[in-house]
Amino acid sequence: MLNENFLAINKKTKNKALFLDRDGAINTGKNYVSKIEDFEFQPGIFELIASYQEQKVI
Repeated sequence: MLNENFLAINKKTKNKALFLDRDGAINTGKNYVSKIEDFEFQPGIFELIASYQEQKVI
């Protein structure tokens, strides 16, 4: 059971976070990519991440 002090601290430090799965979210859905030259970013992924950074999402 969590004590009251932990809950009070936790409420003060809540941050928003964005978690992205690489395959299909950051890069185009391909089979396993073993070489950097085969990696293709999703269109707009950098703009999407930048917009979340501007909103202070970690």
